[in-house]
Amino acid sequence: GHYEVAAKFYKQAFEIDNANIEALFGLATSEYRIGLKEKAKEHYLQILNMAKLNLPFIKYLRGETIVSGYQYSVSQLAGTW
Repeated sequence: GHYEVAAKFYKQAFEIDNANIEALFGLATSEYRIGLKEKAKEHYLQILNMAKLNLPFIKYLRGETIVSGYQYSVSQLAGTW
């Protein structure tokens, strides 16, 4: 479906720019949606490490801001594992 295609493009975007947290978040969310929960979890943890000094992205993960249409926070998704 659409999440498989999205994962492919997010992965390519992240490979081009490995500082692109939004691309990694899109990849992780797509992986989660297609059932690759362990891979998604690894990427969410990577995001948390990358985001330590990125306050706008941390606010987004808390659900305070919406970026690229995603409304899921890491804590919400992690609670479903």
